[in-house]
Amino acid sequence: MAGTIGALDNNIGVVGVAPGARLWAVKVLNQNGSGYTSGIIAGIDWTIDHGGIEVLNMSLGGAGISTAYRDAIDKAVANGVVVVVAAGNSDADANNYSPAYVPSAITVSALADFDGIPGGYGTEACRQDIDDTLANFSNWGTAIDIAAPGVCIKSTYPLEQGAYGTISGTSMAAPHVAGAAALLASGANAPLNRDGVEAIRDALVTSGNFDWTDDSGDGIQEPLLDLTAVGAALVSTGDGGGGPQPVPPTAGFSTICTLLSCTFTDQSTDDVGIKGWSWDFGDGSSSNLQNPAHVFTQATTYQVRLTVTDDDALEDTFTQGVTVTDGAGAGGVTLEVTPFKEKGVRHAWLTWAGVTTTDVDIFVDEEISPRETNVLAIEGTTPPGYDFLLDGKGGGNFLIKVCEAGSNTACSAKMPAVY
Repeated sequence: MAGTIGALDNNIGVVGVAPGARLWAVKVLNQNGSGYTSGIIAGIDWTIDHGGIEVLNMSLGGAGISTAYRDAIDKAVANGVVVVVAAGNSDADANNYSPAYVPSAITVSALADFDGIPGGYGTEACRQDIDDTLANFSNWGTAIDIAAPGVCIKSTYPLEQGAYGTISGTSMAAPHVAGAAALLASGANAPLNRDGVEAIRDALVTSGNFDWTDDSGDGIQEPLLDLTAVGAALVSTGDGGGGPQPVPPTAGFSTICTLLSCTFTDQSTDDVGIKGWSWDFGDGSSSNLQNPAHVFTQATTYQVRLTVTDDDALEDTFTQGVTVTDGAGAGGVTLEVTPFKEKGVRHAWLTWAGVTTTDVDIFVDEEISPRETNVLAIEGTTPPGYDFLLDGKGGGNFLIKVCEAGSNTACSAKMPAVY
């Protein structure tokens, strides 16, 4: 649900409806998804008391009519909180479920959509249903305000199992609407009040389309969330309308190390400009410079972390292993590695000294590279050296050493080549 609402637009996994929206997790259920009405009401009250939260997504519910839900949600709406609730997954009248029945909430049914376009031509994915129809599990009835995709939704679930996953339910439809409400709320000139909440509700409902088939049998076709129309509304509202959402930065850096001394080059990107850099070198040292230099105290691999902040106060963090060496090799052999890129291809320029033969063997991560046996330093360059191709060997950190040809002892220290 959180991913559907606000997952970052950072080329990793899914993108939320309102990328980078501020998120609060208000825990009202246990690990099995069960809880008490009193706990859920307390969560609604906490949201009101916290202040600054403009949209509340409630992907939960149960059978029966609870006036406590209605009172709590009415209070939230009166305090400027857009409340979005799931219709329920019982293929039944949502008027008999709480909080789905509450009139002041935006109640969301689930659409089965397998190809992202209208027409009903999509092929079913993770479960059996008919493309562009009401999900066969979704509740229906006059309590429904709007429909949104809710079948085979891929999101940031369950990351703890090592991958994204898909899940179906009106609980997956509701956060689509909550994300759209967050986009509209971002355009308000001031914190929302009841009128602002109603304006957002009206905008979502009236901008919806009917390019789908309502096969529920209730005789009422609710509008389908139309994010294109929501985006157009943001752009067309002018001053006070908000415009496009701020885009968070993408952190990144490159590193060049000579023995224990490293220079770091910021490669972060952002649409409005980065104003802050926070480096953690993994050895207890830090820096706030954009492109710092740092000398480590011992040869090992350090996890270096860069956190950048842009002009919208949005952040991103990038971590990379950086391997350094003290240069001590057997037999007095020394090696320097200078990474470079040519026409998009990554190389490393190797220069060495201290060998007694005219050629050397090159080892990558302790494995001899067959193509790099008995290689000669290229004369006529300054300094003489060898162009070692890194592309095709996978990404990451490599430890390279040179040895006198045929020797396992007269070798340099392992020097890092990082990309």
